[in-house]
Amino acid sequence: MKKVKGSKALIELLKHHGTECVFGIPGATEIFFMEELERTPEIKFILALNEMVCVGAAEGYGRAKGKPAVLNLHTGPGMAAAMPLLLNAKYGKVPMVILVGQNDTRLLVKDPQLSGDIVSMAKPVVKWATEIHRGQDIPVAVNRAFKMAMQPPMGPVAVSIPSDLMNEEVQLDLRSLPPYGYNAGRGDSHQIAHAKSLILQAENPVLLVQEGVARNRALAETVKFAELLGAPVYQIWMGDVNFPVRHPQYRGDIDSTSPQMVRVLRESDLLIEIGGQLFNDAFYSDAEVLPEALPVVQIDDDPWELGKNFPVDCPIQGDIREVLAELNGLLEKEYDLAEKAAKRRKLLAAESERQQEALSNKIEAEKNRQPVAVTALMAGVSAAMTDKTYIVDDCWSSSAMLRAIVDFKDEKSLYRPRNGGSIGFGLPGGLGVKLACPEKEVLVLSGDGSAAWSMQTFWTAAHYRIPVIMIITNNGTYRQVKNVRKRILGDYPLNEPHLGMEIDNPVISFMALAKSMGVSGCQVHKAVELSKAIENGRNCKEPYLIEVFVENRPD
Repeated sequence: MKKVKGSKALIELLKHHGTECVFGIPGATEIFFMEELERTPEIKFILALNEMVCVGAAEGYGRAKGKPAVLNLHTGPGMAAAMPLLLNAKYGKVPMVILVGQNDTRLLVKDPQLSGDIVSMAKPVVKWATEIHRGQDIPVAVNRAFKMAMQPPMGPVAVSIPSDLMNEEVQLDLRSLPPYGYNAGRGDSHQIAHAKSLILQAENPVLLVQEGVARNRALAETVKFAELLGAPVYQIWMGDVNFPVRHPQYRGDIDSTSPQMVRVLRESDLLIEIGGQLFNDAFYSDAEVLPEALPVVQIDDDPWELGKNFPVDCPIQGDIREVLAELNGLLEKEYDLAEKAAKRRKLLAAESERQQEALSNKIEAEKNRQPVAVTALMAGVSAAMTDKTYIVDDCWSSSAMLRAIVDFKDEKSLYRPRNGGSIGFGLPGGLGVKLACPEKEVLVLSGDGSAAWSMQTFWTAAHYRIPVIMIITNNGTYRQVKNVRKRILGDYPLNEPHLGMEIDNPVISFMALAKSMGVSGCQVHKAVELSKAIENGRNCKEPYLIEVFVENRPD
């Protein structure tokens, strides 16, 4: 056991937990931490000009790496500015360790400038938060933070560290620190047997998959499970790649409270929900979504989600991959099920062919539109993709079309904002994914409204020469909000200006903004120009912006 300064202990702890990057904006309360970090070349500090960029990049990094990203925030203002995207990280169950600089403990009673109740501020947007008041507690608190970030359900955690503790002597014994990383287990065998029984009785089961599939790396098991049942598969539209989108059983993205979802459930006799919230309504409706008599099986690693909003006949808490592997092993032996599943798969395959034909016709009909049609844009993106391409999507109104057209197969090939609801993730998230996976090509799709929240990303991308291709769809409007307005108000003149939804006077020139911060690029006005633009981005070997002027037409 050795004695070191608190700042040195903190750095040694980060190294012990495999930290390669720290994302942040330092202030006066982090002077001693930054001084020690300067002496640690194996940990790279990624500076941003805005806390939203810090958090978005950290989220992208953590999701791509599958381990906690480390974030540095500057006391009260830094914590406050980071909250929108931290909310996304919390509800998206993204592992993250947030180190928040706090004022000197000898000053806190005087309510000094920049200070604040960091723990109270953090609690609504993190899984766990604490403030330490002795240097000797740094090892315990930081180790606990990594543990809590990775323990299911995963999520961001925050540790507030007063600046004077960085100079206190700390006893540090890294050998005493256990490794982090946890498994939610295989699930209760009785509940798994119950699920099997419900499946065997069902004639028209339906699967609803959410981000827990990708988070638990359970895509292969989910596909096998779906095929064993021969059931149609739907996905809540805010999600990762939780099912291969070209699989003949995949019926597409769906809003959990939409008329389509209501119809699907009324035609089914068993709902199996995997890896997420069950009907987390965004808009009030007095319509009955879940038929009272419909049996429900729900599988998740987070016990909080099981039966949270609706009664569940068979809740199974455990690692999704292991639970499904167990279920699959049981169902493989059921020959009567295999016969029924084969008939269901045949019908679904025919329906899938009709859907793909209709989509192809739509793409062909809209390929020459100007401004660029969303179908043409996504077809161009699809044509440009390789096996090494990862996409980060923050283009809310066009996400369903992206997933309908691009053949996503890998859990790690698509990154979207999850359940928090804040925009602004796309541009910085792309940087984080690229830093985590430098061997991959990262293509960002962001709406103009989302990009405006985190446009400082351009500077960070240029400063560190992070070769990400950023596509911003510029339509001068918050199109997703217009889509919502249409849903709520019904028949409404969507082509007219909407109060608070237009960002076209003046139209933001993201190209001009990017160039002012050191990022080159081009503008695209026709779909045929997109292929060349993406090729130019690849050849650039540095960050590159493609600003595409797309149609202002709600879905």
